[in-house]
Amino acid sequence: MAKKTVNKRKKLYICVSVLLCIYAISMLLPCWYLLINSFKSIDDYTSKMNFWGFPEKFEFGNYMQAFTYEVGAEKATIPLLYLNSIVFTIVSVLLATVAVVVVSYACARFEFRGKGLIVALGIGALVFPDFGSTSVIYRLFTNLGWLGTWWVLLPKGSPFGLMFLILYSQFKTVSKTYAEAAKIDGASELRIFIQIMIPMVKGPVGMSMVMSAIGAWNDYYTPYMYFNNKLPTLALGMQQLATDPNSANNYPLVYAVMVICIVPLMVLFVSMRDVIIENAAAGGIKG
Repeated sequence: MAKKTVNKRKKLYICVSVLLCIYAISMLLPCWYLLINSFKSIDDYTSKMNFWGFPEKFEFGNYMQAFTYEVGAEKATIPLLYLNSIVFTIVSVLLATVAVVVVSYACARFEFRGKGLIVALGIGALVFPDFGSTSVIYRLFTNLGWLGTWWVLLPKGSPFGLMFLILYSQFKTVSKTYAEAAKIDGASELRIFIQIMIPMVKGPVGMSMVMSAIGAWNDYYTPYMYFNNKLPTLALGMQQLATDPNSANNYPLVYAVMVICIVPLMVLFVSMRDVIIENAAAGGIKG
């Protein structure tokens, strides 16, 4: 009986492994397509229809051209777009991380009037869509004169969403005895929060920062809608490059720029993969 159970489990594991391998290959095929075509010439890609094979001659000049190519009406180069994207990502990550950590900690640590409403809003932000809010936010920024300024990043500081639930759950699992012992020793609430509580949930906080960084790096909508081309980022530059008549048919150049754009995300994901994997299944609502 036990042998039959083991055999059934082995068959199940084999089937699941095969399905996961097929899924992984399907995810890697676009990366392969992007990489090999970024080294091809225009004729190799268009006339000879060599989409999946190796290029007849590796054109490293595509990458040299990508770094010097001027994108959009503002004539921004890839290094400038890189700098703008780095600043944009850092500011967005700081706003998002500080907001979600502070609010989730306050809800998990203290009892106050309206706490249930805040937690309900945190859950509702995942359940109910915010259709129609875009026009309201745009009108608000217009009336305040914030278009084209850094103030338009304030919505990035929303404390609600999936990471709110994860961090709220993590803070609830931390024993209150740590804070009580620190208070007896004379520690302030701010010191308890920074030096005791945050290090105990540094894994989920790190995951929150990584996910926020990926989202901000790929954010095309915010620069397009609110910055009025005053701060073109890589995501916006890619759209302008794809619609530029001078580069519309130069697909290897576009692919080379795309490879350059995703390199920071690949480095970030590989360096933080343990944090993401270990905390991806964390969550639950407690208290």
